[in-house]
Amino acid sequence: MSKIYFDPQQFANAYLSAQTFEPKDYDSEQDMIEDAFAIYLMAFEHARAFVEKNQNGD
Repeated sequence: MSKIYFDPQQFANAYLSAQTFEPKDYDSEQDMIEDAFAIYLMAFEHARAFVEKNQNGD
């Protein structure tokens, strides 16, 4: 089976773009940006851990 290349940053970008951010759900634009950034970081870290785990053969 061939290797599938997986980029954590592309995964995080795709995950973030699938989220819905409604301005009415936030007190300010800054709160919405901070929430989006936190979601991006969580998705990136999850994807990075996945890649590291699979590269180590675990």
